[in-house]
Amino acid sequence: MMDMKSCELRATSYEFKNKTRNRSSAHTATRNPQPATRSGCFPARNSQPATCNSPSGFTLLEMLLAISIFAVIAVLVGAAMRLGYRSAESGDRKIETVERLRRSIDIMEGQIQSSLPLTFDDEGEPVEYFAGERKSLTVATNYSIWEGRKGYVVAQYVVRNDQSGKESLYVSETIIGTEGKNETVLLKDCDLIEFAYLEKGLTKESTKWVDQWSNADTGPERIRVRVRSGTWDYSLVIPVRAGGEA
Repeated sequence: MMDMKSCELRATSYEFKNKTRNRSSAHTATRNPQPATRSGCFPARNSQPATCNSPSGFTLLEMLLAISIFAVIAVLVGAAMRLGYRSAESGDRKIETVERLRRSIDIMEGQIQSSLPLTFDDEGEPVEYFAGERKSLTVATNYSIWEGRKGYVVAQYVVRNDQSGKESLYVSETIIGTEGKNETVLLKDCDLIEFAYLEKGLTKESTKWVDQWSNADTGPERIRVRVRSGTWDYSLVIPVRAGGEA
């Protein structure tokens, strides 16, 4: 009987000691809590603290790559804009040149076709106003460039060179019997401007183009105006209605 009581007392004492030890451990853990990791677990006592490596922003390499791509796009866009601007400007210049050529040809055609074999007195000798050279042409006509001018006028076409070697065609008008003269430029910045004159012979084979008209008794059958600028070469043949004996 005594032995059984002794065994119960030992068991009770052992359980009390275990409860006391567990309470002491829980109190110590409560006073000194360990920092939790991102996974929610407590690290070992001698382990390093956990770090977070989540990236934020751009790296230097990414920034350099983005700047390089932007620079290339800017250069390409700028080059395309310059090319388009130059093409439009070149097209405008060509249109202006063609329009100026058309107006100039209309003026020359009108004055040449309306030319008359008029003469002036040179020391008692009648001399015709018409004179034809490779770089100049003079005709008497009743067609005036300047509106409102009445009577016959002497129109003189002259080719002049500028400092760059380009040729320009100037025309001047003088009313017969007066000293007043008007002058303007018809064509400019051309590579070549020249006149030629068709001299009709007795046969077809003897008919030829000449650069200078020297026959004072008759005028040319036709006058050719040649204009060359850049890649195009334009020639216009104008018939002379007043051609024949003066």
